[in-house]
Amino acid sequence: AAQFAAAALARLFMRFVWSLGMMEPHLGALPQGCGNPMQTTEAQAFCIELLFSVVFQLTVLRAERVNPKYKVHLIALLITMLVYAGGNLTGAVFNPALAFSLHPNCFYDKFLSYSLVYWIAPSLGKFLTLLV
Repeated sequence: AAQFAAAALARLFMRFVWSLGMMEPHLGALPQGCGNPMQTTEAQAFCIELLFSVVFQLTVLRAERVNPKYKVHLIALLITMLVYAGGNLTGAVFNPALAFSLHPNCFYDKFLSYSLVYWIAPSLGKFLTLLV
């Protein structure tokens, strides 16, 4: 519920900021339809999001024992590496709110496949982490 609320608020805020037209790419971004962020098959995108969610959650749990001044840098490095490794394939990388707020029209057109990749895979990854 928190992820969905954040996604809805991010979408509203993003539309407001882009409507200001501060940058040229923002002017054409609002009327665009679905720009498919998945550059791979749905099964591979599901596996990527699931795997990255598990890796992220396990690292966060392991980082609890790390000195706090190094913890932030460790998590930032991990996120950077995961986005670099899979961001070009799935476009969201274990963040359902980001996927929904950036690609809402895609969710309307392909709700089931996008829900599987961007909502169920990260959630399942979190639950798998709890089992581990």
